[in-house]
Amino acid sequence: MQEWNAAVEHAFGNNWSVSAAYLGSGGRRLTQEVRVNVAPTPSPGPVDPRRRIPTLGTTELEAHWFTSNYNALQLKLEKRLSNDLTLLADYTYSHSLDEGSQSHGAAGVQIQDELNFMGSYGNSTFDLRHNFVVSSVYNLPFGVGQKYLGSRGLVSKYLVGGWQVSGILTLNSGFPFLITIPEDNANVGFIAQRPTQIGPLVPSGFKQTPNHWFNTSALTVIPYTFGTLGRDVITQDGLKNLDFSSSKKFPFGEGRNVEFRAEFFNIFNHPNFAAPDG
Repeated sequence: MQEWNAAVEHAFGNNWSVSAAYLGSGGRRLTQEVRVNVAPTPSPGPVDPRRRIPTLGTTELEAHWFTSNYNALQLKLEKRLSNDLTLLADYTYSHSLDEGSQSHGAAGVQIQDELNFMGSYGNSTFDLRHNFVVSSVYNLPFGVGQKYLGSRGLVSKYLVGGWQVSGILTLNSGFPFLITIPEDNANVGFIAQRPTQIGPLVPSGFKQTPNHWFNTSALTVIPYTFGTLGRDVITQDGLKNLDFSSSKKFPFGEGRNVEFRAEFFNIFNHPNFAAPDG
């Protein structure tokens, strides 16, 4: 693996800073399981006589022939703790490509034509094109030593003071998923094939729903061929999530506190759907 990056950062105002960075990496001679001794070309008829060694079935080989590429733009806005507020916002626009995103197991499903690895070169399974995260912590300005209600009475000390709220907002565009044919359509001796695309998967005006995520009429199966649909060309539903917490510190003796905390994960109960069955 080779990695490279470049970044610029600028501080301004009262404890604020911004940065922009480019990150890249490239992988060469990566490990992947491939199938060998398969029929070299799609064709009707028995598979075994068309194998290189007819008496030996499909065999898996651990090969070091694969590549990967990753490029990303990362933007960051940060406010260090001042005026009872700290904030960190990150946005990443990235693209990851490879022929297979795992070296064993499920990765074998991603290589369609064992004689044409680049035909399976496409979006990585973990490719996340857009990712935006904001986290913040705010100490409410009430109570002893604060801007409002700062008297040293019991109400200020034990009721209105010592409150803190925090949250983490995550928005991303979702991961790609693979669409395959559950049979040896090419008749070459293994099941790892994709359909043929004859139209747009998400045409203009198409409303994606959990029950109809892509245009199924855009895909067809042509017997004894490898499909033209690319690998991981469509993404699942993106993630929208807000976690929120509120806490209160109660003074308990000299230099000690008892803390009450309430935490809410996905506070708005927004549904985030997994990928449909490919």
